[in-house]
Amino acid sequence: MQRRLQQILAAPRVRHRFRGNRFQVSIATIVQEADNVLPCYVVVQNQIRPQVEQATGRCEATSNFTHTMKWTWQDKEYACEGKHRSKRGAKNEAARQVLRFLIEEEASTLDPRQNGAVAQWAIGSLSEDLDATLECKEDDETSGSRQRSHTCTWTCPQIEGEVVATGSARAATESRRNAFAALYQSLPSALEEIYLQVKAKPAASNEEVRPVNKARHGEINTMHNTATQKLQIKAAWDFHVHTPGQVECTLTWTYYDYDQAEPKTVQVSAVERSKAASKAAANQKMLINQGHLVEIPSAQQEAIDEVHLALKEQHVQDAFAKTLTLLEQTEPVAWSFFLPQVFRAVLGEGDVASMHELLGSALRLVQDSGMPVELWESLLDEASFSVRHYFMASPALRQLGGATLADSFPRALEKDYFRRFRHLLALERHGGLMHGIQQYELDPDGQAGVPILEVHNFEANQVVLTAPPGTEISAMMEGHRSLKAADLVLLVPSEAAEEPSRNDATVPDDEMGNSTGWQHPEAWLAVVTSLAGNPALDEEVKLHLRRISNFGSDVKGPEVNERNPRASPITIGRHFRLYFLALETPMSRQLDALRNLTQVKLPVFSENFEGLKPEYAFSDAIREVILAEPDDARLLAEETARGGLSQELAAQHLERLAAEQPLVESLTPSQRESVTKSLQQRLSLIQGPPGTGKTHVACAILAVWASIFAPLGERILAVADSNVAADNLFVRLNKMGIHSVRVGQGKQAENDIAETRRQLPAATVVVATCIGSGTEILKFKGFGGSFQRVLVDECTQACEPAVLVALGRRCEQVVLIGDHAQLPATVLSKAASNEGLSTSLFERMANQNCLEPTVLLEQRRMHSSIAEFPNSAFYGGRLINAADDAKLPAIPGFPWPNPDCRVCFVDVAKGPSMLEGRRGFSAFNVAEAETLVDVLHGIIRAGYPEEQIVVLTAYMAQKQEISRVLRDRGLGRYLHHVAVDTVDGYQGMEQGLVLFSATRSNESRALGFLADTRRMNVMLTRAKQGLIVFGNADTLRLSESAHSRWPDWLSWAESKTAVLSADELAERIQTDTERTEDTGRPSEHLQGESAVPSPAQAQPGSFWQQVYSEEYARHYYWNTETNATQWEQPQHFVPAS
Repeated sequence: MQRRLQQILAAPRVRHRFRGNRFQVSIATIVQEADNVLPCYVVVQNQIRPQVEQATGRCEATSNFTHTMKWTWQDKEYACEGKHRSKRGAKNEAARQVLRFLIEEEASTLDPRQNGAVAQWAIGSLSEDLDATLECKEDDETSGSRQRSHTCTWTCPQIEGEVVATGSARAATESRRNAFAALYQSLPSALEEIYLQVKAKPAASNEEVRPVNKARHGEINTMHNTATQKLQIKAAWDFHVHTPGQVECTLTWTYYDYDQAEPKTVQVSAVERSKAASKAAANQKMLINQGHLVEIPSAQQEAIDEVHLALKEQHVQDAFAKTLTLLEQTEPVAWSFFLPQVFRAVLGEGDVASMHELLGSALRLVQDSGMPVELWESLLDEASFSVRHYFMASPALRQLGGATLADSFPRALEKDYFRRFRHLLALERHGGLMHGIQQYELDPDGQAGVPILEVHNFEANQVVLTAPPGTEISAMMEGHRSLKAADLVLLVPSEAAEEPSRNDATVPDDEMGNSTGWQHPEAWLAVVTSLAGNPALDEEVKLHLRRISNFGSDVKGPEVNERNPRASPITIGRHFRLYFLALETPMSRQLDALRNLTQVKLPVFSENFEGLKPEYAFSDAIREVILAEPDDARLLAEETARGGLSQELAAQHLERLAAEQPLVESLTPSQRESVTKSLQQRLSLIQGPPGTGKTHVACAILAVWASIFAPLGERILAVADSNVAADNLFVRLNKMGIHSVRVGQGKQAENDIAETRRQLPAATVVVATCIGSGTEILKFKGFGGSFQRVLVDECTQACEPAVLVALGRRCEQVVLIGDHAQLPATVLSKAASNEGLSTSLFERMANQNCLEPTVLLEQRRMHSSIAEFPNSAFYGGRLINAADDAKLPAIPGFPWPNPDCRVCFVDVAKGPSMLEGRRGFSAFNVAEAETLVDVLHGIIRAGYPEEQIVVLTAYMAQKQEISRVLRDRGLGRYLHHVAVDTVDGYQGMEQGLVLFSATRSNESRALGFLADTRRMNVMLTRAKQGLIVFGNADTLRLSESAHSRWPDWLSWAESKTAVLSADELAERIQTDTERTEDTGRPSEHLQGESAVPSPAQAQPGSFWQQVYSEEYARHYYWNTETNATQWEQPQHFVPAS
């Protein structure tokens, strides 16, 4: 057997046969000549299911890698070794040997006539090498029947005519594979000789016939399709063979000419070597003839083709050098045809120096004229999508951020605004992609929901995938996360799971793992365009993707040479694992709103060209408020809005509504002032410090608007940054009797689109998130997409571009509600956050444009002692305490050092064991977690309700540490009711008791983002009854952070005698325990205001309540009048039934 294998290896050009049967192209020839046989190997391995042992090593005599494989199956065994200068190449050569052996031993499995999956791979390999065109379509007449039928059409430049074959079966996948098997059997007899000639001809000598630039064809076709769609043009193509090896395409445009008010029809024709080439040529000719595309001189076009050829053969440095010359010779309008592709390849090489030189040359040449906007956006996208060499994205985006743009805007104001936010959003897109990868790397269990998909068909950058036979399609429809249109996904070859994880040696200080294979050489990024098919109806589910990586920007292809140019990793039948990385819908909606606001002019073929029906529309007044210089913007904002009321008329309406709506009647003076401004100003700001009733005011404004403007036919839109806040608005409005409709993805959203559309025309208020307000459902006929009044709640937690989505509805009046003294918007890119993306429109209007917010002054959440420091430190002492302290008793089970102060700092600061540790980028502190759990346990045992407690920290690692300590002590049951969260995640919420772990304890006294005053403000203002802070006083007090308010807070706590050391805390707890054991009654810390019984146990007419103590496993009795406690049952006490 081994001798037979050696004979095969010694004669690679011999035509092999299956058991004496002759084939037009034998599978042995294709296996021998194909560059990449791993997809075929995976198919055969999945079908035979052998036991495989494999290992990678180094050759002793050379620097090559080795890959050994051993197959065991059905009492058979085969072992081989592949050698190559790369690990992947060695595995590929080993797989080639296995396949050649199986050609003889498992003839039926490797027979393309019987195995459609093998036929798919074989024909795909032939098509790649022969520059052939392959199409496989399901017949329309059978799409709804039980019997499926597929037709494959194959066109090769070297052979006259087409090869067409049909296959059918009950299952769509089997039908398609049967069609490929039939197609393989129908290939012409001369094909093998042609194939061997093409493979034998050196690439350098093949100058007479220039290889077809398929990537450029894809670009031209995309430009054409975008133009016809946006301009509402009907396009039709007609093909016929012009001469042997030549295909003519006739393109016909039919459209309505609005200038001449008549329909028009125009035609062009082009002749090329294949259908795909002739179609692209006709599309390009039509765009040029109609004035939508600049004609490039033939010499420059040849130079561009040479660049593309160099990229195809992975000669990146050659393409780079040619591009530097082309930039000097061509106009910037032509750069879109080659510069983004070369930039992508340079990023893929990880060549930082070449990247800077390429961008530097381009930016220098357009310094005076400005770079075309569509080209600049393409370069930003390429950089933001750089994943494998992710460390190059930030410097590339930083360099592009300084570009001069062409005059495609009405004024400099629009240009500057667009350049700033377009650059920031590119940074954030990259940050979102890397965050998505980190989620898989940090949560290996999350990979269980990653589906395996099979390439069904592909053309240019459009790829269609389906589930392979025997795979549950639910993984794609209802898996770890169900896929939706506009999702950004990463496709990793399924065989990557078999390879050991390794980090890229070219990445300095690599901080991320590669367990998911996201840095695999043939992984690629894509955006989901659609998901079609219903498995419940026995329909084949097809996932349509638009590829945004050509295996050069995010990955580096297999090693190549002139003999073996790199082949595309995407081949029909190949299996990939699909990872969801990020939502693209929020980003695309923000970019669309940004382009509309700034009125940028783009070429008609640009994917971002809005066409005849813009997605968003801004009123001139609101556009000026957003874009104008600070003084002008403030004056415009303070002007009376269209349809706005005078101060006198607004007061009259409020008086009338106060008699009709209890909500309006209950408004405090500052709340009433804010509502009055919302009836007058074009844009008004309402600042709501913690506990001052922001949502209450928002609902009051919406109620007033609904009463005044809804009868006039005006529409009202209420949005918030989060689904939770939008749901809260929706529920409150309906309780008030105001008919509202919730659209989007929240819990309160209506899932039935038809029902939502039915309700929308009659709705007084539409509620959504900022991004959700860009949904298509708000633009259907019968409703339209205009909202004259827009209220934005949580505005300070939303990025400015996100708010633009809601404002781009022709609104005339806007109310922004938030608190810029609390945490800003969550931005995943640190660079984008540092450059201002986290600054909200509210904050910019208040701080830069000096628009004075109306401040809500009456806080009703916190005990006055809890509110005292935040009021002084963050709000200038302006807040009025409207909370009833008598209704906020102290927390039992804790030795409060000052009975009148409901705040305490516990200093956990002594010994080396008190220092913080690190998990990745996050800090944790074991000593603080232990002390905090001690206090939590004592408070719960004293009878305080678990569901009224929240444990907060600034760090994810400390959150995990606190949960671990609880579980290790057998207190994991507390986690069912006690919330353990981060400060950022708990903004906007409140609880009776807050236990906060500051975590930071280090010799350098570094605080990190714990020094952020806004984060500190949120932490200090979540509690109603009690706040206990655990930390290292030295680290907090002596930090060199210039903006930290921790020293001030510690001084304040000391002045209130509200500080305990960890030792003092332990002593007091021990003393209380001993006193309780001696007296036989609860300690003084369980007496007085501290005892908080369960309200369910109160008896009408009785001052006594029964309270259960977990510490002593028995009940005691609490007098609500005198605050006395006792073990004995009081006289006349009646237990709760």
